[in-house]
Formats: sequence, structure tokens, C-alpha cells
Amino acid sequence: MIGDIILAIEKGGTRARKHIIVACDYCGEEFPKTPRAIRASKSNYCSPKCSSDGSIRQITLNCDYCEKEFQIKKCRLSTISGLHFCSRECRCQAQTRESGILQCGTPRTSNIWDYRGIALASHGSKCEWCNEILLLDAHHIDHDRTNVTPDNLMVLCVYCHALETRGFVGVGIDRKMVILKEDVRSFLLDKYDHSVMSTSAVAEKREISTTKKRPDKESLSQMVMTMTLVQIGQHFNVAHQTVSNWCRKYDLTPKGRYK
Repeated sequence: MIGDIILAIEKGGTRARKHIIVACDYCGEEFPKTPRAIRASKSNYCSPKCSSDGSIRQITLNCDYCEKEFQIKKCRLSTISGLHFCSRECRCQAQTRESGILQCGTPRTSNIWDYRGIALASHGSKCEWCNEILLLDAHHIDHDRTNVTPDNLMVLCVYCHALETRGFVGVGIDRKMVILKEDVRSFLLDKYDHSVMSTSAVAEKREISTTKKRPDKESLSQMVMTMTLVQIGQHFNVAHQTVSNWCRKYDLTPKGRYK
């Protein structure tokens, strides 16, 4: 019986020693073990075979999507959904709405997480405030992400969406933009076209800014003869790489960076 103390001769020994009856952690069979061996080991195995089989940290399960048998580590048995899959492909297929396994992973298989598709299908593929067609987001007018009715959704670009999220602007009558903070009105009207800077406006403003700083070819050629790239950059308050680009545009050969 487990816990009983007996006297037994160890294998290869000649003297009887005290043993305690313990149960094998793998097969459950009772066998004697010395107190010293019990203290030295946290597990009890009756044979080398049980020790080998019991040390395997993987078990066999059936895939919840394709029902194929596979090995999984014991440390990965605990999942949020309680489901297990043999491969990444099976997990991705199970997360689709067509699979019918709605409890798999996060609740992105439900309609409340498909609000972007609903917004694009209902209001078109462009920003409703600036007509931008790139980098589009779906915005909830009442800020309730579970309310995915088309009337509560808007298609905004990331710039307009950032302005609304940070409280600079809001949604007014007929879904128009309303400036909420008067101290930023001049900033918005000055830097943005229709209260947002589109991709084309960014490129245009960068070109205008660069053109205003860039000197003409004659002036730059005279400066290149007597000044280094760093000195010219300090004169125009730009980086020396910018001066190098100017020289390349005018087919000029500048001096070194520093001397």
C-alpha cells in the first residue's frame, strides 16, 4: 500500500534497506523506493520506459477544424476559446465567418468588427470631408464601436480621423466638419486644404517650400567655389545633403563636406 515502509534489497546490493511504497507517476503501479531517492527526485517512475514516456511534454489531440491528429505541448493547452488547431492555416480558416466556429479567438468574426467594410460599402471609398482616396478609416459618430449601422459610420482619411479623435473638429449637421477649438481654426485653414492636408497637397507644399529656399544656379555655383557643403547649408539653414541635391540638380561639382 502506498506509504508503507518495507525492507528490501536494492538491485546489486547485499543488505536490506528501508523502502517506502510509492506510485508511478505515469502508469500508477506501486513500487518501493528509498527515502534518499524520494528526496532527490520530484517524480517517481517504476521503470526507464515510464520515465521516458512520462517526460514527454506533448500530447495528442484532434484539430478542431480538420480533425487531424497532431502533437501539442502541455503548456499550450490553455487557450481563450478552448480550441486547438494543427496549423496556422486551420486556425485562420476557422476564424472566418464561413467556418461557423464563432467562438474561435477574438470576436472579429462577428459583424461588429466588420465596420470598415460596412462603411466603405455604404459611403464610398473616399474621405467624406476631404475626398482623399488613400489611408481610409471608419469612424463611429457616437464613438460606440458596437453601433455599426451605416448612419453611425463615416469614411474618413487618417488625417481627418485624427483631428476628430483628438477633439479639434467634430461631426455637425449633414455629416459636415465643425471646428470645435477656435484657437486652432487659423492653423487648420492655413495648413490644410478643406481642413485636412491631402497627399497631393503635402507634395505640393513641400515642393513650394524647397523652391523658396533653393538659390539659382549662378548664385550656387559661386558659393560652391569658395564654401563647403556644410557652410552653404548653414547659410540657408538646411542640411548639407540638401545642398548636395541642389548641386546635382544644377550639374555642379561641389567641394567636400567640410573642406
